[in-house]
Amino acid sequence: MLAGVPVTRWLKVYGTYDVYRKDASFGSMKSIYGICPNFELHRNLKFQVQYNYINDRTSADHNYHELWAQTYVRF
Repeated sequence: MLAGVPVTRWLKVYGTYDVYRKDASFGSMKSIYGICPNFELHRNLKFQVQYNYINDRTSADHNYHELWAQTYVRF
């Protein structure tokens, strides 16, 4: 599931929620909660940072975090 809201003309914030069940059971569930602001500094220059909180029941460390970053340059 993905939902987003424009905050200003150059900033949009998105929230995501995903669930994967490899064996269709509660014990194999992996939940991903994310928040992602998109910054458009120019029509040809954009930045995106995504923070994910992951609850993985199949991993030894059930809860962990991820941080991703992307740059979009067009010329």
